[in-house]
Amino acid sequence: LHEIWLASQQPHDEALVATALQDVKQRIRGHQHNRLLTVVKRYRWQTGIAAAIAGIIIGSMFFLRQQLHHQPLAYIEKKTLPGQLLKDTMPDGTIVHLAPKSIIRYTQEFGKHNRNIILEGQAFFEVTKDAHQPFTVQAGDLSVQVLGTRFNVIYYKGVDSAAVSLVDGKVQVNVPAQQKPYELQPGQELYYDGHEQQAYTRNYDVEAITGWTSRLLIFRNEPLSVVAQKLEQLYDVEISFAD
Repeated sequence: LHEIWLASQQPHDEALVATALQDVKQRIRGHQHNRLLTVVKRYRWQTGIAAAIAGIIIGSMFFLRQQLHHQPLAYIEKKTLPGQLLKDTMPDGTIVHLAPKSIIRYTQEFGKHNRNIILEGQAFFEVTKDAHQPFTVQAGDLSVQVLGTRFNVIYYKGVDSAAVSLVDGKVQVNVPAQQKPYELQPGQELYYDGHEQQAYTRNYDVEAITGWTSRLLIFRNEPLSVVAQKLEQLYDVEISFAD
C-alpha cells in the first residue's frame, strides 16, 4: 500500500501504478496461500492423530476379543469314589445318576448355548426335554445326542468297550468310521468294541443295566469275574477267589 501511495505522489504513470498494484496483490495471495497451507497441515495432523487413536482403540478391542476367545473354558467336574453313588441335578433340570469311580465334566456355560457333557465311567441320565438344545454326552469315541429321554452310558477309560442303553425316548449314537448315527429305540442297547471298532445293537434287560442306581445288581448268566468286578465297584470291596 505504501508503494501504491508513493506511486500516486509521482507524476501520473499508469504503468508504475499498475506494477505496484500487481506486487501488492501477489503478496496478499502469498499470505493467503501460506495460511491455507497451515490450515491444511494442521487438519492433516489432527486427522492423523484421530486415525491413530481410532486404530489403537479398534486394535485393543480386537486383542481383547481374541484373548477372551482363546481363554480356556472353565469346567465343572463331579466325580465319585469307589462305592459312592451321586445324584446330581443339572442347571437345565436334567438328573444325572453317577456310578462309583465315575466323572462328568461340563462348562460353566452349560444350558446357555449347549448341553454338552463329558463322561468317564457310568451314568444314568434323565434328560429334561428341550427341542432347541440337544443334550450330548461324549463318552470316549461315542457321542450320544438326545432331546429328552432316559438312558444309561458305560465308558471306562482304558477299557475297549462301551455301551449306550435306552430306557425310553429316542437317542442317536455317533460311532467312529460310521457315516450315519445309530438310532436306538426303547429297550435297545448299542455295544461298541473299541478294539475292533465295531458296533451293533441288541435288546437288553433294563433292570440288570439300571439297577445299580438303587444299589441293586441283577446277574443272569454272567461270568464270575464280571460279578466280582461289579460288586467291588459298587460296594468298594475286594473279592478274591481261592484256588
